[in-house]
Amino acid sequence: MELAEQLLKLRKEQQWTQAFAAREIGIQQSYLSKLENNKLVPSPEVIEKLAATYGVPINSLMPRRVPPITKSESLLLVVIFVLLIGAASISACAMFEVMYPQTYYTYQFTSSNQEHNLRGYHLTQEYLGEAAMSEDQSTHYTIIGERNISRDENRWLYAIGAVLLVAAVFLLMLLMMRRKRNMSH
Repeated sequence: MELAEQLLKLRKEQQWTQAFAAREIGIQQSYLSKLENNKLVPSPEVIEKLAATYGVPINSLMPRRVPPITKSESLLLVVIFVLLIGAASISACAMFEVMYPQTYYTYQFTSSNQEHNLRGYHLTQEYLGEAAMSEDQSTHYTIIGERNISRDENRWLYAIGAVLLVAAVFLLMLLMMRRKRNMSH
């Protein structure tokens, strides 16, 4: 039970109004209202006054301490963090097409311009189709090949993610073995 709920319950058990309780405690009514509505946290001195007025032990009004994290819990948090980072790295590879090689398309083009009857090759990352015309209809493109080019930084990101996932699985196995050993003792 939170302190605010506990204070309200104690006051109601005494059948006191907020004004009367505040006078008995030695604080302002507005301050007691804020304590009962969980708007403020009382100082240790006020907690002592509250405990004395309501006739309860001081430790029953003290904020509950969160137990410290054990070593196995902190190791589990590390494992979860490493798993998330590894999964995020590999997901980034898939999401941003990092894992896949970049594709370049080679087109042979022919210009139908009467003045410049040009022929040549055009290399692009954009797939134009098997055959395409330029917007002004003056150049005809025909695909003659495509080439996949793998990028080194993509491989590094994928490798780092894979290493982190393997490390996380290894740490998880160690944690499970340790827990099993502790339970058997």
